[in-house]
Amino acid sequence: MKIEERRYQTLLHQASPLALVALASLAFSGCNRTTEEHHPNEVASGDALHEVRLSAEAVRAGDIHSVPVTFETFHPHVLASGVIRPVLQKSAEVKARVGGRVHRLYVDVGDRVKRGQSLVTIEGSEVTAVLARRRTANARVRASEEALHRAERLFEIKAISRAVVDLRRAENESAAAEAEAARQDVLRLGLDQEISVMNSTGTSAFDVLAPMSGVILRRSVSPDLLVEKDDSLFFIADLSTVWALADVYEKDLGQVEEKGSVEVRTDAYPDTVFSGRIELIEPALDEASHTAHVRVALDNASGRLRIGMFVTVAVPLRGTSEVRAAAVPDEALQKISGLPAVFVEKEPGRYELRPVETGREAHGMVEIRHGLRDGERVVERGAFVLKSEILKGTIAGEEH
Repeated sequence: MKIEERRYQTLLHQASPLALVALASLAFSGCNRTTEEHHPNEVASGDALHEVRLSAEAVRAGDIHSVPVTFETFHPHVLASGVIRPVLQKSAEVKARVGGRVHRLYVDVGDRVKRGQSLVTIEGSEVTAVLARRRTANARVRASEEALHRAERLFEIKAISRAVVDLRRAENESAAAEAEAARQDVLRLGLDQEISVMNSTGTSAFDVLAPMSGVILRRSVSPDLLVEKDDSLFFIADLSTVWALADVYEKDLGQVEEKGSVEVRTDAYPDTVFSGRIELIEPALDEASHTAHVRVALDNASGRLRIGMFVTVAVPLRGTSEVRAAAVPDEALQKISGLPAVFVEKEPGRYELRPVETGREAHGMVEIRHGLRDGERVVERGAFVLKSEILKGTIAGEEH
């Protein structure tokens, strides 16, 4: 017996009795026995329990479709589990630059915002004090400038001494310095111009503006909430590009490419393969899991990849060449008690359950290392209908 056959026979012995009835006679034995007669929709009996025959009407009703075994190119890789995260350089946490009360909220989680857009209005005594200081400083500047101009005109007609002019100039320079300091305090609050709102109590309010364009991923405030300086208000991220952070075990780190293209899949879109590139393999390991984060950049212009989504990343191996091998679509694979198998179309309406040994996965295709022959066709769509027929026939046989 070949090594591949012995390995698969070992797997068969670990299966349930129900699966053994359907698969034990199939394991790389040729699978050529069929029953002599069948009704239009019937599972074969006895040693040939691995075969299903359906009428043309049942095939149409079950939407059963077969495709030929093909040869595909596979790149050796290791599979790593990961999660979608925002790109740090394209995200920002918006904090309260001053304490106060949330007067009005303009956005919520999931909203798209533009740079400079108002997110929330905050009112408070500190805002009032800063704006009052700015107005007072500006008024002093205007008054000192007028006093300086009057002094210069009087000096020209020798009505005052130069010492008085110099005093007025010094007062003007001092007022200008105070005005600049007050302007910087206003900028610290996020006000880039003299815009404020005064409510009925005489308290000023100001708008917190979006520092970048993106999507609101987190909101930590609500109307009338009291916030303190440096409290987190929002988290904004540009999701046109995202990261897939995958965990690669320490034992595999020496084999994986540090740069290169990768394939990313997610259960949310089982028929889609997302292509990305490795940006970084983080230098520090997680001491608990003995894994390193592999950072993969993914284009997300479609917006389908959501933050927190679990993904599987195929990280290419270093110094290995691509392999061409027999393959079938991953939809064609069925599991019976954990064992992989496919339905082979022997002729229209006649299908044989065949155990297979699988290998690599790529582009929605699965490598078949053993169990299929060139030219055979496998059921890609509707295989679940055939699996149900097999299991129903198995249960009926055990009851008799």
